[in-house]
Amino acid sequence: MTPIESTINYRGKELDLFSEVTIWKRYWKDAIHEFLGSHILEVGSGLGASVEIFADDSFSTWLGLEPDPDMVALLKERKGEGEFPNWCEFKQGAIRDLADSAQFDTILYIDVLEHIQDDGAEIELAANHVKISGYIVVIAPSHQFLYSEFDSSVGHIKRYDNHSLRALTPRGFSVVDSKYLDSVGLLASLGNRFILHSSIPSRRQLWIWDKILVRLSRVVDPLVRYSIGKSILFVWQRDL
Repeated sequence: MTPIESTINYRGKELDLFSEVTIWKRYWKDAIHEFLGSHILEVGSGLGASVEIFADDSFSTWLGLEPDPDMVALLKERKGEGEFPNWCEFKQGAIRDLADSAQFDTILYIDVLEHIQDDGAEIELAANHVKISGYIVVIAPSHQFLYSEFDSSVGHIKRYDNHSLRALTPRGFSVVDSKYLDSVGLLASLGNRFILHSSIPSRRQLWIWDKILVRLSRVVDPLVRYSIGKSILFVWQRDL
């Protein structure tokens, strides 16, 4: 395979805005927990939000890859000050920078894949670093028809659905989970897409979404069998 650029195209605003979104983070944490092994690779660590949400768990290793050198410096500084668990470390770079021998139980793309131009090549590269029976876990914004000014402003290249993610399945892997999350929040996304046309949500809007709509979604999503939602969870498992 020809080496690729797997640069993550984000612009910083999104990370700060969502730093206080706690209910949603706990929701997706619970949704992916069964797919987490002992050795984790997180692609696109950003400000360290994923590590923070798992701070009370225990892993053998957690490597956070982050292409932005300033963010990596901040992450390392915060770890040095005791803000992150001892089992995590951070490295500047992307999947293509890993040694061939680097193998993981689980590779995470938490609101990251939508920022990567060549997502198919990215997943193929990630597949080379997954142990047998290990997982690639994606959480991403769903449904291209919801693509809005907000997506554009924070560097989202696309939104996904079950079909578009299934098409990225790497050789030797099977799809083991695919579900939509946040069915109630989908209404807010529809409102922004067709009425508000907002490029950046206000803190009040985020508070309403996280503290009210996501809580409602945790009740409604199972009732609609995870068939609709503003985000999608997609998981591949390595068979060979």
